[in-house]
Amino acid sequence: MDAKNHTIMEKIDFVMIWVDGNDPEWQKEYNRYSGKNGLDENSTVRYRDWDLLKYWFRGVEKFAPWVNRVHFVTCGQKPEWLNPNAPKLNLVSHSDYMPAEHLPTFSRSFLMPVLPSQHTSLVCPTLSQNEQGL
Repeated sequence: MDAKNHTIMEKIDFVMIWVDGNDPEWQKEYNRYSGKNGLDENSTVRYRDWDLLKYWFRGVEKFAPWVNRVHFVTCGQKPEWLNPNAPKLNLVSHSDYMPAEHLPTFSRSFLMPVLPSQHTSLVCPTLSQNEQGL
């Protein structure tokens, strides 16, 4: 790439936190720990699967060639269509880096501060220095 005409992009990693709120097993666990009998209106919108994830992955592949890897963080779920052997994909379960006494967790705000801590090198050993949390 000609440095005079183009900006040279450093490789970065994306960290994507995802949950399938339509999963009956996940809903049962959520209800058990939240003390609710079902997802309320706020929870339904918050955890709803809008079927946009596959387009997000396609967009990263097509429009963000500087992405080194995508660290896909879930509670152990994965979409049916997702290829776990994709070369840029690292599947990460909450249990891979969260202490067992803090699981299960349903809060993104609890997951994100813990991920970049001392556990990161164990869970995401290839995490670039320029990671961008989503």
